[in-house]
Amino acid sequence: MKKIILFVILLSVLGCETKDEKDTIFVSVLPIKYFAEQIVGDYAAVEVMVPPGMSPATYEPLPAQIVKLSRAKLLFTSGVPFEKVWIKKIESSHPNLKIRASYDGIQLHEGHSHGDEKDHLDPHLWTDPVFARQISQNIAQSLIELFPDHKSVFENNLKSLEIKLDSLDRQIKSILVDSDNTAFMIFHPALGYYAERYGLTQISIEQHGKEPSPKQLRNLIKIARDKGISQIFVQEQFSRTVAESIAGEFDIPVNVINPLSDDYINNMLLITKKIAGEHE
Repeated sequence: MKKIILFVILLSVLGCETKDEKDTIFVSVLPIKYFAEQIVGDYAAVEVMVPPGMSPATYEPLPAQIVKLSRAKLLFTSGVPFEKVWIKKIESSHPNLKIRASYDGIQLHEGHSHGDEKDHLDPHLWTDPVFARQISQNIAQSLIELFPDHKSVFENNLKSLEIKLDSLDRQIKSILVDSDNTAFMIFHPALGYYAERYGLTQISIEQHGKEPSPKQLRNLIKIARDKGISQIFVQEQFSRTVAESIAGEFDIPVNVINPLSDDYINNMLLITKKIAGEHE
């Protein structure tokens, strides 16, 4: 009898905890988390698949994340490499989870590949604030479909976010207009959409997802010299060794950036200032 009473009490407690818990939304990478949090506000908790410091190219979800996904309402993908394998697995094991592409309606460009992978599409759309605006609209629409009672809140939050993104676009243009730097060298080519939006040339050290061969390295050194490259960028998730060897040829600095930061607005301004050659 005591066991039965204890069991009933436990079910009651668990039921209360479940009732009080927020709904959960998952995103694949941190910048998308920023957009989702800005729009959803306090109505849901936003979790990210790829944590800080990890690469979306090689990441494998943790068992605890897979368990959390079973309680999540929605997952926003962003086109990063790990999704190609894992989204199919997640779909088959989580049939009630709604999966939406945050980049729906935006044409991805062919970009860098990883290892032997061919025809890889560059997923880093969020580095372009104009595309970030469209991503945010997609997120808002999916949230409205899932939580229609909060439509007006999501729409108002989206408007506030769009104002921030429009301001960011103007600020980036203002910073770059006074800069003589029209090209930049980066280890992993994550700023292609950004470069195209603002009329810059991105020069990738990484070749088809691999470090450059000696011949390719010599060619990169020549390009850096011809383009007057004054600094080289590396991401937190990648080795600095090759970048430092090229930088050593010209005595120029190697700057660490993080296109995967969830502090989206400030981070894109920081990257822009570094590209423009501004010093803090």
